Amino acid sequence: DDVDPSVKEKLAKKAILSSMGGTSALGKGFSEYASRKFNLSQLGAISSSAQEYGDGGFTLIKGPPGTGKTTTLCALLNALHIRQMNQYFQEVRKLAESYDAVVGKRASLSLSGATKKRPRILVCAPSNAAVDNVILKIMEDGFVDGNGCRYNPSIARIGRGQSASVKDVCLEEKVESYISDAMDLTKLDNTIEGFKAECRRIHSDITKLRQRMNAIRK
Repeated sequence: DDVDPSVKEKLAKKAILSSMGGTSALGKGFSEYASRKFNLSQLGAISSSAQEYGDGGFTLIKGPPGTGKTTTLCALLNALHIRQMNQYFQEVRKLAESYDAVVGKRASLSLSGATKKRPRILVCAPSNAAVDNVILKIMEDGFVDGNGCRYNPSIARIGRGQSASVKDVCLEEKVESYISDAMDLTKLDNTIEGFKAECRRIHSDITKLRQRMNAIRK
């Protein structure tokens, strides 16, 4: 029997997204967004690159001007960021379920270990303009999380030759901002107190979650 082309394309896109881990790795929201936003060729490029990331080798994505290469690259970075963030959340969840979650110094060390799982992606390009182009695209469009909501990842532009439009995310600008904040003792004290309060809240939430999970198991 003949199959409606639109149905066939939808099934093909679903298969590509499944090969990247599907909704369990990327979230329903991002999966639906990617299916709507990209064609089969673009999704295939994103999937191939994402699957091989971290295993060595490389994936070549080519096409004439205006075919969406930068948009496809940003979507790849988005997919990698979500996948790594989910791995980080899994580590935090394990911590919440473990005995370490409520034991002082050991809890601090465990949380430090989990923090190392947070997304860290290095993007390189052969020119300053190319790097800035990717950064601007991410700054303008943002990323889409697993629930389909927009968010802006933390970015640090490294190297010279950056354009004024990406100045806010340049490493030098960030360092100067931190140094300036550090000179303001009142602001520094308030920041430290804020971090302490946040740490107390997180530890309290972890303890409560652990108690709830233990109650559910019983």
